[in-house]
Amino acid sequence: MSVRVTRETRNTSQLNMILKYIEESLESLTLERKQDIVEISLSAYELDSVDVREAIHEKYDAEIIGKNMFIK
Repeated sequence: MSVRVTRETRNTSQLNMILKYIEESLESLTLERKQDIVEISLSAYELDSVDVREAIHEKYDAEIIGKNMFIK
């Protein structure tokens, strides 16, 4: 039971870090650049968790290919 809770807590913490990184990356873009497809490298993060990928897809119109995310 504690292993599952620990794993869920770790996934939530990781997801929060990823979403914060994505938001900061998007905020740093110019208005002109925001109108294009934006590529954000997520190579510093583990994206193996299905929950993490689903949460990203729920929040953004994005495709994740390898360690890169493309937002429309």
